Amino acid sequence: MRYANQVLSKRAIVNAGGRRFETWLSTLHRYPETSFARMFPAPKHVQRSREFFVDVTPQVFECVLGFLRTGRLSLPTSNEQLRAEIVYSLDIWGLMEHAFPSALVSSSEAEGGGSDEGLTVLPDICVVQACDHMQHDQGVKRHALTITYGADGFQLRGLTQRIRRDLQKQLSSTYWQCYQTNERAAFFVTTKVANGTADLLTTSVTQQIVEHTEAMGYTLASSYVTLSPDVVHTSVRMFIHNFIFRRARLPVLELSDAAEADDGVDAVEAQPNITPPPVGPRRIVDDNAPLVPSKEMAAADIWTAR
Repeated sequence: MRYANQVLSKRAIVNAGGRRFETWLSTLHRYPETSFARMFPAPKHVQRSREFFVDVTPQVFECVLGFLRTGRLSLPTSNEQLRAEIVYSLDIWGLMEHAFPSALVSSSEAEGGGSDEGLTVLPDICVVQACDHMQHDQGVKRHALTITYGADGFQLRGLTQRIRRDLQKQLSSTYWQCYQTNERAAFFVTTKVANGTADLLTTSVTQQIVEHTEAMGYTLASSYVTLSPDVVHTSVRMFIHNFIFRRARLPVLELSDAAEADDGVDAVEAQPNITPPPVGPRRIVDDNAPLVPSKEMAAADIWTAR
């Protein structure tokens, strides 16, 4: 045991895609049962340090190494391709369940019996609904917003903490409250505030919903807003904002059209493009027509006296 501790306390140099990272070997072995840790075997001699090479994008390894050091994973929100590569690497390295820990639920609820505990599997598609009951009157508004996720395990406590940290920079919490109601829902409410301030608060909440879900390995696919028709002509309106997220994945490479079937690769059947019909006046070219019209085809001069 003492020898193992001495080995793991040594430094390791990792060349990730041409960029060198230096860290403790114990950091790389934070989750020793994963395939990621097995890529970095401990040296046989305590005095020697090891240098490893990993064929991966440097930004991907930097993000994973930061997670191993701090225990927190922060996915980029502006680069969808990089976010997909990070999620893919976490999956093949066996770090997905550690980076995105799901909420524990009893197997008696999932299977109808027993007392063992299991992990909730996050779905490939997540639907989030933000139902906003808004009351407006003479330049002021009051919002009561219910945030509902379509599945368990999305850590809504962390979402409410993000919302509170963001809104405290803009307005005192005397005018608003945000808290988690159950595993799938959270609630946000404001007092009567000015229209501009109310719009700013609800926009910030919407932004935090998107960033929180994307930080868990999802990307926003589409969103739309509906207005309840039965309250259009009253001072109370209900807006329902629906978000559809998909789990970030690497783009699948399409097969080449020139791939042959006898190579064991399924050929892609390509449909020929349909040539659109021409629009507007067209000139009909006749190869047999003379370049100069004949006298019979010439127009008569109406000004010439006959």
